[in-house]
Amino acid sequence: IRNIHLKIDRKDFLKTDVAYIYDYGDEIPKDSISSLSQQLIGTIAPDLFQNKYLVIDFPNQKMRIYDELPNKYRKADFVDVLMRKGRIKIPLTIGNKTEYVIFDTGNCLGDLLLDKETINTFTSPNESAIELLSGKSWGQDYIIYQKKLVDPVFIKNKKMTITTAQFTNSDDDVQFNKEEKIIGLIGPLFFINQTVIIDYKNLKFGTLK
Repeated sequence: IRNIHLKIDRKDFLKTDVAYIYDYGDEIPKDSISSLSQQLIGTIAPDLFQNKYLVIDFPNQKMRIYDELPNKYRKADFVDVLMRKGRIKIPLTIGNKTEYVIFDTGNCLGDLLLDKETINTFTSPNESAIELLSGKSWGQDYIIYQKKLVDPVFIKNKKMTITTAQFTNSDDDVQFNKEEKIIGLIGPLFFINQTVIIDYKNLKFGTLK
């Protein structure tokens, strides 16, 4: 659907393209569309924020978009990232390997969400996985398992408090991670008490407490 005018608070996004995936996800009953209850109708794609600064203030539940980054956010701890199709890929050091994960605020239900193949690289084969939860995501059945990580996780030489990783039973996740050359997803639970700054101009990812 092309040339849609979107507005986030007082910020206008003119002539925006909206992707509609036919017969996918859960249907919203017509009589509830105009109700006061929250309705999830999709996700905001990162192309809205290209060449801008996106600030996600998790503690105060606010999102801000800037053309120039205010001084109060410039003291954040930044790390260089990769970007493909607007997706931010953060480097993590696990053991003696540096791997990339996509920062995802919607699909990642744990600190570190891997897939059923990449989980084997960072966990012990002698440990049995535990079932963490099951449910649906966009209409598809999902089971999420959890295992302990063998090695600590670092981001820019800073040790993270991530000690476990989650993974799904989905072949689609395996394929997606291979195509994107990543091991999985991170966030937002790990950053829930922080402010995240995504610098789409200079390809940097920052956190601020």
